[in-house]
Amino acid sequence: MDEGLYVEYELKFFPKKSTQIKLLASLKSDTIDNVINTITNALGLSDAYILEPLDAEALTDVYHNTDQLTLFKEGNCLRVRHSGKETTITAKINRGNINGEFKRDEYSIVCDQSTLQRHINENFVDFTRTKLAHLSGIRIRPYLIVKNSRRLFIMKPLDDIGNNDGFQAKLSFDMFTCINAKTGKSSSEMY
Repeated sequence: MDEGLYVEYELKFFPKKSTQIKLLASLKSDTIDNVINTITNALGLSDAYILEPLDAEALTDVYHNTDQLTLFKEGNCLRVRHSGKETTITAKINRGNINGEFKRDEYSIVCDQSTLQRHINENFVDFTRTKLAHLSGIRIRPYLIVKNSRRLFIMKPLDDIGNNDGFQAKLSFDMFTCINAKTGKSSSEMY
């Protein structure tokens, strides 16, 4: 494997309403041990996995698109993520459904505010020229803002405790609100 190259497998689940209520109540008011017990029981992990808490993080994602929503329709995206003091621009390019898996290539750069502003002013030309060539010269602007409060956990099999080379996964519980960048209209909180 090349240095810095890795494969990420990302699964997204939307728990049923009763599970969401339990998880949300636990995350908002309980001790970390009770939160972990609630999550492992709600997701059926308690017999096989252990969860170790990581820090919570606040994210603001600004998704950019054409007026015709070309990126969305193609399964691509151009996202600016603000996380703490770090800003990252990411282009996600749809490779299609391969062997039953939805696959995308991701290209990211970490940048400061002046570099971000340059990319915005130049209509993200560095990305459209190299990764989204069919959008060169087409106006790209913010269309969706996602404000996310993310609780993170590392999930490890019980039989791998103490083994740093074994399987582990990052589990996140997201509480987020979507905002229409054009109108400012906000959704209710989602999980």
